Amino acid sequence: MDQALYTFTEQCEEISGYALGDGTTKLFLNMESKNGTPELVSLLQYIRHTDLENPEIVVRDPRLIRLDRIVQEVRRSEEWEDIKMNLIEYGVEKGIQQGMQQGESKKLIQMVCRKLQKRKDPKKIAEELEEDENVIERICRAVKSCGTYEDWEQIYRIWKQ
Repeated sequence: MDQALYTFTEQCEEISGYALGDGTTKLFLNMESKNGTPELVSLLQYIRHTDLENPEIVVRDPRLIRLDRIVQEVRRSEEWEDIKMNLIEYGVEKGIQQGMQQGESKKLIQMVCRKLQKRKDPKKIAEELEEDENVIERICRAVKSCGTYEDWEQIYRIWKQ
């Protein structure tokens, strides 16, 4: 399955040919594919690299050239620089938040492992750590699945699945 374009419509799974009839159509574009009309493949390659000099762009029709002019104009604008900086700041902030959450989760896993080594049951651990019992039970299952109390990274990956 390596098409540049996939088209989906609302269709009843149980009755073949029985459509929802609401006119909804979903298009999925695959920027990796070269299997499509030359115009579509060229557009997707432009979107992927935003450079008309890309050798994978085989059709440089007026619409694509106009799109490139607009993209270049936006790139030169000060407003775009502000937007780009805001996006970067947002990304960094989200990354910090995720890192903190991940650190807290790994610390919780370490504490649960220590208590499991002392032969405490999940209910008692949840009570002592003031955590939701379901969360502690999931961590305990991840520890059991991992087969060790020491590989906190692996336990974390299993727990997050």
